Amino acid sequence: MLFVVVVLELALICLASNQISLYGYKNYTQFGLGDLNILISVPHGGNIRPGNIKDRTNDSLGNLKSDFNTILFGNSLRADLSDLFGDRMPFIVSSQLHRIKMDPNRPGDECCEDKREDSFVAYNDYHRFVAEHFRDRMVGRGRYKQALLVDLHGQSHPEDWIEIGYLIRAHDLDHAPLNNASLHSSLHCLASHSTRTLEELIRSRDYSMGGLLEKKFNMRVVPSPSHKSPNGANYYSGGFITQHYSNQLNAFQIELPYSMRSNETSVKLNAKRVASAIYDFYFIHNFDEID
Repeated sequence: MLFVVVVLELALICLASNQISLYGYKNYTQFGLGDLNILISVPHGGNIRPGNIKDRTNDSLGNLKSDFNTILFGNSLRADLSDLFGDRMPFIVSSQLHRIKMDPNRPGDECCEDKREDSFVAYNDYHRFVAEHFRDRMVGRGRYKQALLVDLHGQSHPEDWIEIGYLIRAHDLDHAPLNNASLHSSLHCLASHSTRTLEELIRSRDYSMGGLLEKKFNMRVVPSPSHKSPNGANYYSGGFITQHYSNQLNAFQIELPYSMRSNETSVKLNAKRVASAIYDFYFIHNFDEID
């Protein structure tokens, strides 16, 4: 079958002065432009399963399930952050394709079963948006000194805790304090000019996302001041998206337990709490600094 290269087609719908929705090829990818140096990435929340796209069978991690209600959570988180920032709008990107058809959180050779199919076009749409519409606009042209990518996922581990992935292995989290010199985290852009140590950035009470989330929730977060490591329990340390963009952006992967996204009421309540923690993290670490 001949493969025709499809040029990215974007349909623009103006919703407000600071909010534009864009759609990739066949609406398989949805983008929300903003004016704030925060991007919410939702790679596994889609449910579209076109019959003309082969199911994926080559996933090295073997997970082909959709993350229930993460798109709803991402949209709620974006709206709550906009309210906190005085109507300034974060960016958002989500894949509408089911993960069994295409996974943006994998390298290109694992994202889909056949690169000649529409799924690979959608994969490129997703990453083109992150790179060109967010990264290049927010930091590539010298607008902000740094930017933040929040990669949003769902998990159903029996521990029922929030997992924050910084690309630091569980084994390394077992040791304290974390060593700035020997460990490369997804916050290394921040760590390179911050007065805070890596230990403080990852699991202190006042400066880490884990610490800030613990203040907002009556539940466990790992890593955090109370749970410095998973200690042999289930934990995701971060995937391809977090790794791929952390050379120029600060990034972390948030794995939400099912209890936080089981229904719309739960989503709305918990998205507000996560937004509040991100808002605090943003200003504590001077993400508002202009380059």
